[in-house]
Amino acid sequence: MEWHFSLLLLALTSLAASMSQTKDYLPNVAYISSKELGDFLVADKTTLAYWEESLNTANVRTLCGCRTACWSSRWCVAASLDTTSDGVLCRLARLTETNLPQTTKQTNSTYIFFLNKAVPHLYTEVEYPEHHIVPKLNLSMEEAKIYCSRIPGHHLATIKTMTHKKAVERCVMASQTKELWVDLVAVDRKPQWGDGTPLNQTLLNKPEGKTSTDHTTYIISEQNIEIRDPTVEYPFVCQGVLG
Repeated sequence: MEWHFSLLLLALTSLAASMSQTKDYLPNVAYISSKELGDFLVADKTTLAYWEESLNTANVRTLCGCRTACWSSRWCVAASLDTTSDGVLCRLARLTETNLPQTTKQTNSTYIFFLNKAVPHLYTEVEYPEHHIVPKLNLSMEEAKIYCSRIPGHHLATIKTMTHKKAVERCVMASQTKELWVDLVAVDRKPQWGDGTPLNQTLLNKPEGKTSTDHTTYIISEQNIEIRDPTVEYPFVCQGVLG
């Protein structure tokens, strides 16, 4: 039996370092910062699953042309340049409320994601090879997992190394947010991070109170992990690995 629960971070102060980042979240994603275009991500072999407009004019048949077409649109937040049987197509996508565009893997495609347009945020930082961002949004833990997964190369954050610990501490301080969702699950009532790393291998304290068979959610308060309702909406931090 597997129970999913969440971890809410409250002003981390003394998490210990251990376990290196696994390669579960390592797509080939580049982070580009431009004074003119803002910050955006570029992912290879990735295309839009759904789009609002498909362009095939000569001026958008290059990556730069497709990128500019999206950037100059008031509604476009992401684009993919795809080589198909119909030729080279530039596809544009918009936000649907807070739902980020969905993507799928596809050879001969390149995906462009405009961070500033798609993800209004309280704080963001790049410290290669990792990127952390705190969206200006409160969601339940499961909703936060889906949201982060739609940012190329990202997932709801895990905290397994000293680098992760310091980055999340900066996210908490800079965003002035005392609590942030991160990704934790329970298998047979034993806590582990979303990628399978056991919680006890990251030297964090065990949860306070008994783990129930109901939906179970936890928070970190200083060094303690405590039970919390998983359906409550809180801020969260997304974590990405850049190529």
